[in-house]
Amino acid sequence: MSNRETKKTLQWIIPLSYVFVCCYFLLFTGCNFFNNNERTETEFKAKLYRAQQCILKGKIDDAEKTLNDMKVETKKLGQDSYLVGWWHFLRGKICTEKELPEQAEDEYVKALTIFKRDGTKPNWVGATYVKYTSVLYQLGDLEKAKIYISRGLSDLTTSKYAEVKSDDGELLRYRVRLLLLQAEILICEDHLDEADVLLQKIVPNLNAFPHGKYEAAKFSNLLGVLNFKQGHFPDADICFTEALKIVEENRLEEYIETGSIVFRLGIINYKRRKFDQAIVYFQKANKIYESRPPGWNDLDYQTKIWLGRAYFKKQDYPKARCYYESVIDSLEALPRLSEERRHMLKIAISERKNSLREIEDSHR
Repeated sequence: MSNRETKKTLQWIIPLSYVFVCCYFLLFTGCNFFNNNERTETEFKAKLYRAQQCILKGKIDDAEKTLNDMKVETKKLGQDSYLVGWWHFLRGKICTEKELPEQAEDEYVKALTIFKRDGTKPNWVGATYVKYTSVLYQLGDLEKAKIYISRGLSDLTTSKYAEVKSDDGELLRYRVRLLLLQAEILICEDHLDEADVLLQKIVPNLNAFPHGKYEAAKFSNLLGVLNFKQGHFPDADICFTEALKIVEENRLEEYIETGSIVFRLGIINYKRRKFDQAIVYFQKANKIYESRPPGWNDLDYQTKIWLGRAYFKKQDYPKARCYYESVIDSLEALPRLSEERRHMLKIAISERKNSLREIEDSHR
């Protein structure tokens, strides 16, 4: 081969070799990048499972520590990763457990944004809508809760998720839960006729979802509250008794507020002049509220007042007076109670106590 031919050959071999080396380098580094990214996602997912198990076991502090230690990894994965959405969702659950609804709202909004952008996790979109709207209801922001309930129902029935594989019944479960919360808000706002119509519309969904014990208990309780507010006490009694049965048989006390159920059963029996049975229910409600932090629920002091009334009707005046006296302590622990309302209740209870003392003195 002549020098001219050799020179010509080298002119294209050398650049080609350079291109080959560059391609090999890019391929090697690319494989390492994807392998590292895959390893990061796998490790991140394992930690999320660990945090989730801690929440389920009630180890909230351990779950919080695990999630806090993952903050740096969330930045590596980026805000488009559904795993980061899951991370925010679990942080929302922790805030809910720790009774920090404002922080919970912030975390659920972030989770919802990521899940909706991802578009492949309809069940997680549904779960986040349920948690988020429940927090809004807890905060008393009913208008905002209603807006997001409507959005949730729309998103969960949109064609966007029609072709996405979903666990059987899960999307239906979340739609039913959003509808139940919608009915609860209508009852809270005294739109009883609208609530009645909505609850009847939910029935076919419940029939199509027979294993939804939580949903069945919630439905029976709401129907009971509706009948109670309408003054249909026999129907309310049936509904509350059914709700209580489902809760106790399926150990749903952690998820369904049983205190309000037994409290209303107590009032129903009181109005029927079945004072012994009323006291049984009121005592049950009182036990539930005494196990909670002071001021956790307004029914705390109301239960004690009704216990005082029931014992008064049985002419057990010392016990009646004892419960009236205990109401004062309950009132002090209620931050949501206005000072005017607190003052009026104190006066009314003091007058009732004085009347009881006069009755007791006359019987000596």
